[in-house]
Amino acid sequence: AAPARAHDGGGSVAAAWLAAAPLTPPTPATAPPPTRRSASSRRHVAPRTGGGRRRRTNGSAAKKARVNAETGLMSEADYAASLEGEALVVKVQLPSDASAPGEWQLQGQSLEIALEDPKLLVAGFKQLLSDVHCGGMPLGKFQIKSATQGFLKDRLSLAHYNVKSGEVLEVSRKKR
Repeated sequence: AAPARAHDGGGSVAAAWLAAAPLTPPTPATAPPPTRRSASSRRHVAPRTGGGRRRRTNGSAAKKARVNAETGLMSEADYAASLEGEALVVKVQLPSDASAPGEWQLQGQSLEIALEDPKLLVAGFKQLLSDVHCGGMPLGKFQIKSATQGFLKDRLSLAHYNVKSGEVLEVSRKKR
């Protein structure tokens, strides 16, 4: 029941109301509603476009790899994923250079090298060639050229260049 409102002529109705109201804390039923966040503190969420429902993709289904329109290459990660554990078999053409020191073994031979990791950096590939096939030739003395991509940079990976199995990479001595 609501307290009686008395008006004594000189006092206010509010004073009579406060005097008659019990001093108890608010109960959950009478608790004030939660305040709304101001517009500036709300996070902006862009509306969906394209209409309709979003399609859910199966987690095991392979995503379609995107190709860069300028270069025609897939991203390094997409290309490596497309190989799915297959060995990357690269053909390497060594130069025939009689002026090179004999221990470098540059007699124009063709090699076929199977690589387990397509994300191997070009510098690592050059190190492998130097250690195993070129008699310890210093890495700074030769470069690797692809017929489609030109000279390969040491800091990038073979997957970055989308080197395909069976592609021929040409080794040439640097001229200074």
